[in-house]
Amino acid sequence: MNEFNLSKDGRVMSEELRMSAYYYGFEPTGVYEIDVILSAVATAGRAFHYTENWQEDCAQPRPFKGKTPEEWIQNAANEAAAVWNRRHDETPSEFERCMK
Repeated sequence: MNEFNLSKDGRVMSEELRMSAYYYGFEPTGVYEIDVILSAVATAGRAFHYTENWQEDCAQPRPFKGKTPEEWIQNAANEAAAVWNRRHDETPSEFERCMK
């Protein structure tokens, strides 16, 4: 498994996330959770030439969770959604702010 520099909270540093596959690539968004999703897609594309193989087991690179590229992508999206929901729950809406 590759060694990465980790942030203080144990995450792979954003600049170390793979953003390129063989035939396509992505630019980082600056939002860690979204960049992990893009990186999962790029890493899947790098691991397998065809998307039909994304359900095959392969080595689990950091920071992804799951046995298959399909799981890496889905789990990254689930984690991004959970972070989004936590942030949304912690931040009062405009309506809630006006009602105080």
